Amino acid sequence: MARLTVNTTAEATIDGIRREFRASSIHEVAQIVDVEAKVDHSDEPATIFTITPGTKGGAAALENFQFLGIKNAGSTVLEIMIKLLQYRDNSTSDVYAATASPFHQQPYLSALIYPGQHATLPCPRLLIYNEDIGGTAPESAAAAKLVSGVNNVTKAVTSGTDRGPTDGTGYVTHSTHFTETDTNGVVPGSYVINFYAAGYQALSLTDTTNKRLPVTENDDTNVALNTAYAFNIALDGGSAVTISFTTDSSNEKLGDPTDSSDTGVLRKIQEALDNNNTARGTTVRIVDGDIRFTSRFRKSESAVALAAPSSGTTIWGVGIFPAIGDVGSAVAATLEGDTGVSAKRGSTQLLIEGNTDHLMLDNGDGTLSRVNGGSGYIDYDEGGDVSLYGCPPFAEFHIAYYYDAAHSGEVSSHATTGNIMYSVAARSVSPLKQGKIKLTAFG
Repeated sequence: MARLTVNTTAEATIDGIRREFRASSIHEVAQIVDVEAKVDHSDEPATIFTITPGTKGGAAALENFQFLGIKNAGSTVLEIMIKLLQYRDNSTSDVYAATASPFHQQPYLSALIYPGQHATLPCPRLLIYNEDIGGTAPESAAAAKLVSGVNNVTKAVTSGTDRGPTDGTGYVTHSTHFTETDTNGVVPGSYVINFYAAGYQALSLTDTTNKRLPVTENDDTNVALNTAYAFNIALDGGSAVTISFTTDSSNEKLGDPTDSSDTGVLRKIQEALDNNNTARGTTVRIVDGDIRFTSRFRKSESAVALAAPSSGTTIWGVGIFPAIGDVGSAVAATLEGDTGVSAKRGSTQLLIEGNTDHLMLDNGDGTLSRVNGGSGYIDYDEGGDVSLYGCPPFAEFHIAYYYDAAHSGEVSSHATTGNIMYSVAARSVSPLKQGKIKLTAFG
């Protein structure tokens, strides 16, 4: 592999105002086509370059490319003709426009390039798209049918069948896009995965009933030292189990439940949870100044229900711990959301977009990534493989993507589902002078 760096700069000063366009990208490439040819004015242009997916091609062919540059290296105008596949909008799906229809199945995109001018393309995905006759606006060739629903305000997948779950390392794989409908494949860049947040129950220390200030690790609990306490906890719809723990002989602070050397009350509770076969993996933490018990699973049925102990001395109503009747309601598992909110400026509805760090997003190049942890690989073809790594463990999720669109699937030159430019041809516009074309492609 070699590293390809592409830099584009255009700048001009007009009426004293300077304007510029700058862009850059970096790609890994392994192949190159570098052609310089003379072309005459024949009515049928000379083929200079072809795209042939699935093969390594030859001297003037690639299976894909990350950059294509075409330059008029001569002194006469060139006509560049790019062979494409033509689609038409067919309600909720896109279909190729057969030669028998009012369209030609494989038309050409024609452009004139003057001496010294050039044109570039970043990838071979190029096609011609026709809207339904009578349509008032062009519809997208990359959006036909959508699996699941997406809420634009919270930037989250909001519906669909629960998928997964991931295993304890956050890994899961599937060979047919988790059995969702994927006719003609997935549109690259459109895959979105939203994971469930685990169910939990907080003690509601700061609410109007308990009226406490937010707590910290250094706060005293006012419980008895060297004393056994207990409470019941039911997880994920299962039966309740009794959790017993004994406070330290000299430390009554809440403490850090994640620190194995800590002797505070929350660390004692965490150790007791970890030592119970049913509750192992459940966490107790200080979250937003409150004490929260969270399920180990991020599934749709994930839940926590605290209760008085079946045996032993209750912790409820002791020190800063509220009576069980004053503990806040449990919060069921929900799909993760963000801080996006909607607002109005006058009569105009605005979207103040929050972050999307919780979502697994599709980079369009066969990779998936998630800022809050996780990555993956995807085959965009119909029935393609999807593999996720390092995602939230024991988590179910919803997915969304577009399919059955003109741009669906991996790069393909198929006669009826192709989504790329097939070839580049050139001819001299002058009937008396040859033209000269320089074409370079990296793939």
